[in-house]
Amino acid sequence: SKVAKTMNPLTQEHSSAYKLLIWPEILVSAMMNYLNSTSNPCQCAIYWLSVDKYKGSFQDWHRNDIIHLAQSEYARQYVLKQGATNVFPLKEYIPRIPRKL
Repeated sequence: SKVAKTMNPLTQEHSSAYKLLIWPEILVSAMMNYLNSTSNPCQCAIYWLSVDKYKGSFQDWHRNDIIHLAQSEYARQYVLKQGATNVFPLKEYIPRIPRKL
């Protein structure tokens, strides 16, 4: 259906306005394939969760069209050291669990 096509961010027929695709660092190759094969891609971001376990070959650190989201200060410093721009923290909120009385 037409609605299904517009809701799928990976289809060639979507509108990129106000959309952000967040890719975990383990799927950077898929993100680059998407960016290189789509005529009107959504804004893309890489979510850097575990830089110590990252074994990828991402080399486009200086691309201004890619946002880098870091789960920790350690990851943020790693990404900045690689020369990335557009680096922002993205952390999950963990509520304080009350102690049992």
